[in-house]
Amino acid sequence: MTGYIRHRFVLGFLCITYLLLVSVHSQNNLCPDGDECDPLHGRCVSGRCACQPNYYDLCDKYEEPCLVERCGGNGNCIASSEGTPSFALVPSYRCICFKGFSGDNCQVNELCSSPSDRRCQNGGTCRASGINDYTCSCPHPYQGKNCETVPNQCSSYPCGRGGTCLDRQLSYQCVCHPGFTGTNCQEELDFCFIASNETYGYNRTCSDHGRCENIPGDFVCHCDDGYTGVECETKIDPCDSSPCQNSASCLRVEEPFGYTCSCTAGYIGRHCETDKLSYDTMWGFQLGISIFLVIFFVVVVALFVMLWRRLNREEKERNSQYHYKQFQSENTSTDTSGRPNSATDSGTSAAKKNQPNYEVIGENKGKYGVYEVAAAQKSRYRDGFR
Repeated sequence: MTGYIRHRFVLGFLCITYLLLVSVHSQNNLCPDGDECDPLHGRCVSGRCACQPNYYDLCDKYEEPCLVERCGGNGNCIASSEGTPSFALVPSYRCICFKGFSGDNCQVNELCSSPSDRRCQNGGTCRASGINDYTCSCPHPYQGKNCETVPNQCSSYPCGRGGTCLDRQLSYQCVCHPGFTGTNCQEELDFCFIASNETYGYNRTCSDHGRCENIPGDFVCHCDDGYTGVECETKIDPCDSSPCQNSASCLRVEEPFGYTCSCTAGYIGRHCETDKLSYDTMWGFQLGISIFLVIFFVVVVALFVMLWRRLNREEKERNSQYHYKQFQSENTSTDTSGRPNSATDSGTSAAKKNQPNYEVIGENKGKYGVYEVAAAQKSRYRDGFR
């Protein structure tokens, strides 16, 4: 399209140039007297100068015809009078066209003009491109210089979800994994819906006793307790699995257990699995162990209390002895503290008079009497010296 516009532009420019030259020459090439024209390059005809090629005005001016691009860049311009009248009003020229171009101004691209030599294939459009060259505008999905190549339609990996792509030259086809559909395997099938929908030719469900789950290419029913089968259509007989042991009889009942075991003599338990004699023996043994542990615990606690009381009593005795010795030490120190000689005898007799019998009082009061008497005597002794 660009080459065509360029050629039309060149032709238009040449036409405008021609009209301007004719207009100018019509004003400047008048020869009213008949001898104004240069006799070497023209003559006066009907009051105007008819000049040789490339001469104008009064045939005394010369113009190079190839100064202007006349061949559209697709050929070489040569000044020439070939094919023009002997006395032309405009300079003449001739285009020597490059290979692949033709026409007076080399405006025809022969590479794209000949129907018999169609270069662009598969509906491509040929366009001139430079000297002796062309380009093809190819329709989708063709490629190549002449639109001769069809790319691999699977090169862009259009099939998702792990689908397999098949190249069909002008298109592709996706072979989807089970459970997926669509042009590019982008849609996930709901087999639970399809299986229960008569529109698709199916009539399968998980009944009212199961839950449907989609799996690749199919569906599966997760049955409620007490039901089995592909569609959870079969109610399970709990006695089929022989849950009762030791020759017990299995009887079906309502929920929650669904069955009960009628045990033979000597057996007990949910499934009659326990020997009653062994159970009673074990229970008696466990009861005896429990009683023994309780008695043992009580004895240990009693011993601990007795030991604690004994230790506490011994601690009090040690404290009584300590305080009694301390009292004796303080009493002895007071008697020898340096009183006057005149009062020594009276002080001594008074002390003996007031001194209690510790042994008698101690025996009467028990083991704690020593501490109590010592403390009382110490208080009286101090009151006597105040």
